[in-house]
Amino acid sequence: MAKDIKVCQDRQASSKIKQEGDWEFYKERLDEAIVKYEEALVEDKENEYAISNIGLIHLKKREYEQCIDMSTKALTIIENFQSETKSFQTNNALEVKILLRRAKCFESLNEMEKAKIDLDKLLLLEP
Repeated sequence: MAKDIKVCQDRQASSKIKQEGDWEFYKERLDEAIVKYEEALVEDKENEYAISNIGLIHLKKREYEQCIDMSTKALTIIENFQSETKSFQTNNALEVKILLRRAKCFESLNEMEKAKIDLDKLLLLEP
């Protein structure tokens, strides 16, 4: 039980810092946003939202390989979590966004088969 409480506290602290990163992102201060998202990951290394947002910044900067890496990491965390909660999981919005971003990166790198795989997964989640 104490371990679960610690996990929740870490997520709460991480989410607060992530929100600061969201503000920097909104102000289009992308480097400052990445710093905040990385700080959020110090509190909770599996904060899929912070990881996803770092990937988005890499996409905006046309750093496709880094976006793919961060997107894959976020998707892995989501998939591991969902395997435990599949029976009541109904909102796939974050997963859909990440798959779309990663597909855009694959397309930009002319890796069309990988882009198609992500788009196929996306359509299964959000027809």
